[in-house]
Amino acid sequence: MTTKLYFDNPMQMKFQATVLSCIPTDDNQYDIVLDQTCFYPTGGGQSCDKGKLGDYPVLDVRKEGDTVIHTIAQALEAGTTVSGDIDESYRIGNMQAHTGQHILSASFLAELNAETLAVKMSADGLSTVDVSIGDLSVGALNSVEALANKVIMENRPAHSTFVPPDSPRLNDLRRAVKFDKVADDVRLVEIEDFDLSACAGTHLPSTGMLGILKIISAVNYKGGSRVSFAVGWEVLGQFRLYQNAVDQLNSLLSSGIEDIPERVSQLLLERNALSKEVDSLRESLLAYEADSLFVEGQVITQAFDDRSADELRTLASILTQKGTPLVAFASLTDGDTTLLIATNGDNDYHAGNILKATLAEFDGRGGGRDGYAQGILKNFTDTDILLASINTNI
Repeated sequence: MTTKLYFDNPMQMKFQATVLSCIPTDDNQYDIVLDQTCFYPTGGGQSCDKGKLGDYPVLDVRKEGDTVIHTIAQALEAGTTVSGDIDESYRIGNMQAHTGQHILSASFLAELNAETLAVKMSADGLSTVDVSIGDLSVGALNSVEALANKVIMENRPAHSTFVPPDSPRLNDLRRAVKFDKVADDVRLVEIEDFDLSACAGTHLPSTGMLGILKIISAVNYKGGSRVSFAVGWEVLGQFRLYQNAVDQLNSLLSSGIEDIPERVSQLLLERNALSKEVDSLRESLLAYEADSLFVEGQVITQAFDDRSADELRTLASILTQKGTPLVAFASLTDGDTTLLIATNGDNDYHAGNILKATLAEFDGRGGGRDGYAQGILKNFTDTDILLASINTNI
C-alpha cells in the first residue's frame, strides 16, 4: 500500500520516499513502488502527474489496488531513499481542469437539470464534459457559464474528506454512486455550499485559484451534448488564439471587430456569385472544346494533362449528347492516370466492360456500367499506349 500524499496536500510538489520494489518491464523500463508518493496516477478522466524520481523522468504513473506504480527508465535499489519532484505547471493545470469540471457539472445541473455523463480533463488543453441534454442554445450555455464563474469569483473553499461507504453524506452527492459493494472509505470532494462529489482526483483548495472558466463549444453527442471548456491559464491561451485570428481578420478586411461578420458575409456572397460565373464560363469553354473534338459518328480518344475528373465527365457528357458513340479520356496527374469511358447508349459499346479489359492489362482499379466507367492507374504515365489498348478492346 502506498501512502498517497496528494490526498493530504495536493499543492505539495516535492517529497522524499523509500523504494519498496523495482521490477524490470518488457520494454527495458522499471516499475518503481514507493512507501509514499505525491505522483497522481492516471484515473477518473485525469492524466497522471509528470516529473522526476531522482534524476530520472517519470514516464507513467498508474494505480493497482492501493499501490501506486511509477515507471522510469532506470533501476532504483530497494531500500534506498529517493526524492520526488512534481511538474508543478502540469499538476496545477490538472487541478484547475478537474476543479473546473466539478463546478461546470454542478452548474449544468443547477441551471438546466442536465446531468454529467462523462468527463475528460486536460492539463494543457481543452477539457470536456458530456451532459444529458442536446441542442444547447447560446443563452443556456451563457447561464451555465455565468453561474460557474460566479462560484469561482466567490473564492469558495474546496476540500476533501474520507467517509465510510454507509455514510449519510453519500445521499447528498451531485451524482449518485452505488457503494453497496465498497468496503473502503469513500473520498468526497466538496465545494462549499455548491457541490459534493465522490472523487479521487486532485483539486485546488479554493475556487478563486481557477481564475476563470470559459465554455468554448458544445456539440450534440450521443443524445446529449459534449461541451469543451477551458480554465485558468488555458483560458488565456484560448483568448490569445482568438485575438490573433481577429487581429489578422481586422488587418485583411480593414475593419473593426464589430464589422467582421458583415464583411465576411459580403465576401461570401461575392464569392458565390463569382463561382457561378466561373462555372458558366467553364461550361461554355467545355462546349466550345467539345465542338472542336466532335466528328459525326466517330469514336473520340484523347489524352490530357492535369484535367479534373469533373471536367472530363462534363466534356464526355456533352460529346455523347451530341451523338459521339464512345468517348475515352485519359488524364495524367502527378504520375497517375485517370481513365474515363462514356457511351451514348445508341450502340453495342459497354463502357464498364471496355474499362475492365483495359485496366486488367495495366493493373489499374475502377469500374462502371454500360454508359459510364472510370478508373485509375497508379504510377502510370504512358497515356498513348493506354488509348491504343482501348482502341483494341472496342
